Parts: sequence; structure tokens; C-alpha cells
Amino acid sequence: MPRVRVSVEGYNTLLPEEDIEKALTDHFTSCGEVFNVTFSQGRVGRAFIILRGDGSNEKALQLNGSDAGGWNVLVKVTPEDDEETQRYAATLHRETYYDTRLLMYILSIKTEKIRRCYLMEVKWED
Repeated sequence: MPRVRVSVEGYNTLLPEEDIEKALTDHFTSCGEVFNVTFSQGRVGRAFIILRGDGSNEKALQLNGSDAGGWNVLVKVTPEDDEETQRYAATLHRETYYDTRLLMYILSIKTEKIRRCYLMEVKWED
């Protein structure tokens, strides 16, 4: 099934992302299946929508300048391997994976302290 990625601008960045995502999904459903909606990092006012279906490219471009409930949509077809997409993917990677070494270090210290307290308690009871 053909797919296309479009960037969308013009929405109110003060709205919660969930509300914007729903509005965009509702607005672009006529273009095909709305497969994914993501937002640029920070509140720069740009979302990326991946649409699937025949003619979704042309249909999405026809929505350029249309009213989406109080704001005009600016639509551009964007390649999926452009520089901003790569930056966004790298940001997701950094935010998704956490370094657990500090947590493990803290747990080892606490475990050692608990062990010492237990040993002291056992010796005290003898």
C-alpha cells in the first residue's frame, strides 16, 4: 500500500498534543489511513503525518490552506529520510533508553547497608 509523509503547520501549539493529534487525524482521514502522527521536538508547531492509501499524496496536498477548526493547515510532502526526521528519530532514541548504572549503584549501596544492619542485628541477639 503506498504511503506518504506530510508535514503540517499552522495549529495552535498551546493545545495539548492529544487534541492536536485528534484534530489532524480527523482532518486527514479523507486522504487515506492516518498511520502515524508525530510532533517536532519543542513547540515549533510542526507535525508529521504518515498516510497510507492510493492518491494520499495528492489528497493531502489539496488540504493545504484548508480550515481545520479555527486554523489554516499548511501541508507539505516531506521525504521520510530528510534531516529533520533523522534529528527527531535521534531524539526519540535518547529519550527512550536510560542509563541504569546510577540506579544499580544506588541499589548496591542500599543492599550493602541493609546486609550490614541485618548482620549487626544477628550478632546483637547472640
